[in-house]
Amino acid sequence: MERREVFAQNNGVGIHAIEFNSGAKGIPILIVPGATNSAEEIETDLRGELPLHHIIINLRGRGKSDSPEEGYSLADQASDILVILNHLALQECIVFGHSLGSTIGIQAASQVPERVKGFIMGDFPPFYPPYDERWVERVLEREELQITSTAVRGMATDSAYTDVSEGLKQLTCPLLLIRGGQEDSLFPPDQAEFLKTIVPNIEIIVLPESGHDIFGPEPGALVTELERFARKAAMQEQTEG
Repeated sequence: MERREVFAQNNGVGIHAIEFNSGAKGIPILIVPGATNSAEEIETDLRGELPLHHIIINLRGRGKSDSPEEGYSLADQASDILVILNHLALQECIVFGHSLGSTIGIQAASQVPERVKGFIMGDFPPFYPPYDERWVERVLEREELQITSTAVRGMATDSAYTDVSEGLKQLTCPLLLIRGGQEDSLFPPDQAEFLKTIVPNIEIIVLPESGHDIFGPEPGALVTELERFARKAAMQEQTEG
């Protein structure tokens, strides 16, 4: 599998991403990890099984990206995605956000809807939560972290409840929700049905063996859905084009 490291500047903040299979045909997929996760973690989870052109971003404070002393609002993090899109000159993409990465992805995609040919929500409702000190303590207690303590505290300081469903409604591309079928899913069935009242055209897929971590227990089921959705987005783009 072809792999290369990507570095871009966002107003003095270095943003890192990993690009795979850049020569593969089809619309590239930009993957946005969860709140405290890194691109390297997602790479490990996928086990090299996704053959499509895809890019996994490290938002600020995660992985190899810089961790500034301040600037961790929803808007700040969404701007990291746009910087990578521009750096790679991607005029079209599918955005796939897992957990909080879904919300951050919606915020970014709604700013460039003409470039987003598909959007995938990964087991998280369309809102940004208000993080507090208890959340900070729980995160920093973990033994292995792919996010800096500065970023964790910055996210709590800059967080505010934000409903991004209006941004989701601005996307005219194919939409997909992938949620886990196990008890620890953060998107229970009733909320999934409510989502359809907001965006009636969204497709909902359940991975029965997965929980909130839709990459597990092994990535095959998720990869199958990503490939299928990528084909669907490409066909719609061809039809409209």
